[in-house]
Amino acid sequence: MSHFVHLHLHTEYSLVDSLIRIKPLAKAVREAGMPACAVTDQNNLFALVKFYRAAQSEGIKPIIGVDVRIHDGTDSATRLVLLCQNDTGYRNLTRLVSRSYTKGQINAIPYLRRAWLSGATEGLIALSGGREGDIGQALLAAGQTHLARQRLDEWNALFPKRFYLELQRTGRPSEEDYIHAAVELALETGIPVVATNDVCFLKPDDFEPHEVRVCIYDGKILADKNRPRHHSSQQYLRTPPEMAELFADIPEALENTWLIAQRCNLELTLGKNFLPDFPIPEGQTVEEYFRQKARVGLEQRLAALFDKTSEDFQNQRRPYDERLALELDVIVQMGFPGYFLIVADFIQWAKENDIPVGPGRGSGAGSLVAYALGITDLDPIRYNLLFERFLNPERVSMPDFDIDFCMERRDEVINYVAETYGRERVSQIITYGSMAAKAVVRDVGRVLNHPYGFVDKIAKLIPFELGITLDKALEKEEALGARYKEEEDVRTLINMARQLEGLTRNSGKHAGGVVIAPTVLTDFTPLYCEQDSPDIMTQFDKGDVEAVGLVKFDFLGLRTLTIIKWALETINRFAEQPIEILKIPLDDPQTYDLLKKGNTTAVFQLESSGIKKLIRQLQPDCFEDIVALVALYRPGPLQSGMVDDFIKRKQGRAKIEYPHPDLAPILKSTYGVIVYQEQVMQIAQVLAGYSLGGADILRRCLSGSTEIVDATTGRLVTLSEMATNPEYWLGRKVFCLNLETQKITQQPITAIYPNGIRDVWEITTKTRRKIRATCDHLFYTLLGWKPLNAFKVGDHIGLAKTLPITHTGDISEAQIKLTAYLIGDGHLSTRKPSSSYFCNSNQELIADFNRCAEELFGSPAPVDYQQHSGRKTVAYARIGFVSAFNSWIDYHIKRAHSRDKEIPNWVFSLSKRQLQLFLATLWSTDGSFDTKIGHTDYTSTSEFLVIQIQHLLLRIGIIALFNVKKSQYRGKPYISYRAQVTGREDMLKFCERIQPLLSNDKRQKAQACYFVIEKKSTNQSKPNTKVA
Repeated sequence: MSHFVHLHLHTEYSLVDSLIRIKPLAKAVREAGMPACAVTDQNNLFALVKFYRAAQSEGIKPIIGVDVRIHDGTDSATRLVLLCQNDTGYRNLTRLVSRSYTKGQINAIPYLRRAWLSGATEGLIALSGGREGDIGQALLAAGQTHLARQRLDEWNALFPKRFYLELQRTGRPSEEDYIHAAVELALETGIPVVATNDVCFLKPDDFEPHEVRVCIYDGKILADKNRPRHHSSQQYLRTPPEMAELFADIPEALENTWLIAQRCNLELTLGKNFLPDFPIPEGQTVEEYFRQKARVGLEQRLAALFDKTSEDFQNQRRPYDERLALELDVIVQMGFPGYFLIVADFIQWAKENDIPVGPGRGSGAGSLVAYALGITDLDPIRYNLLFERFLNPERVSMPDFDIDFCMERRDEVINYVAETYGRERVSQIITYGSMAAKAVVRDVGRVLNHPYGFVDKIAKLIPFELGITLDKALEKEEALGARYKEEEDVRTLINMARQLEGLTRNSGKHAGGVVIAPTVLTDFTPLYCEQDSPDIMTQFDKGDVEAVGLVKFDFLGLRTLTIIKWALETINRFAEQPIEILKIPLDDPQTYDLLKKGNTTAVFQLESSGIKKLIRQLQPDCFEDIVALVALYRPGPLQSGMVDDFIKRKQGRAKIEYPHPDLAPILKSTYGVIVYQEQVMQIAQVLAGYSLGGADILRRCLSGSTEIVDATTGRLVTLSEMATNPEYWLGRKVFCLNLETQKITQQPITAIYPNGIRDVWEITTKTRRKIRATCDHLFYTLLGWKPLNAFKVGDHIGLAKTLPITHTGDISEAQIKLTAYLIGDGHLSTRKPSSSYFCNSNQELIADFNRCAEELFGSPAPVDYQQHSGRKTVAYARIGFVSAFNSWIDYHIKRAHSRDKEIPNWVFSLSKRQLQLFLATLWSTDGSFDTKIGHTDYTSTSEFLVIQIQHLLLRIGIIALFNVKKSQYRGKPYISYRAQVTGREDMLKFCERIQPLLSNDKRQKAQACYFVIEKKSTNQSKPNTKVA
């Protein structure tokens, strides 16, 4: 086997070149059989976290590095590749890369200075950069060998026993001359060499689109003969055998890639939050100070809300006191007092300095503590807002306030935070722009030198929709689809644009995200800035910066607040009594008259043409109607008919009805229509006895492709399938988790409604099962509930060990066994039904197959025998000749090639005992046993079939792993899939539940596995003794 690992590779995040997307890269590395891979983007660490996660999810070791540019005042810059060995190296690399942006930019390109490396190379391995490194340049220059040796000595002093001469064979000029000189220098000095391929794309066919991408960045025309050509078609992700052939004359250059990969062992801590410290008075803990500030703040709010001299004041304040105590306990328990104090502090500073601040929005408005501390100005009790939607005591997630500031003066607040906590600890967050459909067509059209008018017409045919892709545009826009089919130039343009669509193109700044670190930022993230700009940003985007533990604070600039500020300043110059914006009445009739006419231009969230139309239909006459308007104006409610129901009921054209009498208090303000997430939570509380924390978990959505189990039939059903036929599914029972007992139970479906379009994440378990869900969907862990985006590879989640389906089926044993036989070793011809047969070399199985056939169809299948070279005699039961069989099979089993075989739906409705019989029969055909270690597995070329088998095994309490096996068959690559039962507990269950129903030979092998397991158990339980 060839030992090789790629150590020099650019992804799309290099921005200047590369077509490589992170997830396909990790998958390609795994499929090529490489145990590790490095990502060394040019001058940045943008992709670090994304690659780290993707690599770990594919089971490969991520190696983190950077392809840096060195500039020491000479005419030309040189290259150097730096790789992290450990955490110390990572910290050093982060600081070096950050410094290249903050202090080293020339013409907007970040450079390192050699002097900066002194004292900052521990934990880093360096590759010389090949012919573009300073040693390579000296070796290729006439008479400069002594200079190359001098530079090598300098680098070796900076990286003792961690410096390698980098060799590349990618078909670019002077490579062989450089390699000969570099190898001579290596032999002379004892410095090791290492082979790389300077990878920029995955496949050789990607070279042309890669060149188009380079031209887009450089502003060049692809056909321009004078444009620089720095790349070749050989810079693809070569496999280890390809690299072995390429460097057959220098095998140590390949072996050293393996040794370097073994030396690089960086482990990142993801998902753990690091809050900055808030300064508190001496003698108090942060929790004590937090509680004190909240209680004082509540007293001030109550004094403004109620008459403290009223006899009823104690009754009025009671719900506030009880809610405050509850919230304080939860916040302290979760460890977030510091977060609340930090947010309250900079909001208070803004208000004291006459900077308008929004009253609060999002789930944070449901916190009474936030109201007491002055973070929000909305009374959550008055508006029935729930704290559990913001911070759920039954799960752990960071709080997140969306805070609006006056657009003009928002930067002053950020500056205050930087001055308070230290500028080296405060930063804004980077964003990445991608090549969207319209833009990429224009870019590619320019690079291909098409006339502007031609490209402009094509681009304008792409619908102006959020998230539109070229594939969707071709489906939706007939004119575009027609031109694509009929015109070769259009087809070439769009096909090329498709290959670049979605690639990361540039960096930007998050609209409001700011991070505050407990120590210097470079302990957590590398930094980025534009040349000569004071605005520092993290190199990690919003999701990645939170993954490494930094807490994000949203400082959103809202122009509406600026306009209100201007308006108040103008009015108050002439008004006898100054107007206070928070004291404006919410029931002014004239205001609602304007609203009903749709005169809402420049009114925040009410100014689009669509919502103006909705306002005129609804005719709002109270503040609650305005709140409902904003909630209803979303894709889900608009498409579901909820909006029409709401309007008709409000205007008296339809009767107000409640799904249940107990829901009237919850749904009264919305005329019996479920509008708000809080209402969903309250309904779950009232009707199903959920706590509000449990109800918050309930409301979070899974993706439409997620499968759940129909408790009546045992069949796997997608949520999308349920949504298309809600009448059928309402009231049917499915399996779910009882939050109180933590047991799987059957519960009826009570409601089905769309929840809009959201990003979906995918989690892959050790058993290779995939679960798709939104990032905030909760999974049960040993430490309680956690959202999906808080997990890192290696974390554990709770999954059902078995599904308690108790019904029995009336399907005959013969039908169950015949189906299993045909799925296992049957050939079900899709073209000629009479050619269908079951084949096996075990006469016991052939006889049992025909017994089932005779019971079902009245006659057995004719049998013939064939002698295969090197194999036993195989019997063929020609079931296709039995006339009754063909009408039966089309109803009961899918005719398919072996790679497309699947278990029919009716099998999932079988009882536990019947499933054991089905699985045992299936195992008797293609199951195998490793009697040395006590394992068993079922192998098939159908991936879907193996996943189904995994599920059926789980139904009877047996957990099986999912494996992919690659081999050669008749000289061609052959991929098969295995459901593998390995653990002691699961093998014992297999022997108990399936072994008695196996064929004789397989039963004996299963028994041998049982003895191996028992022997291991006995040996492990023996005490260690010494003989004197």
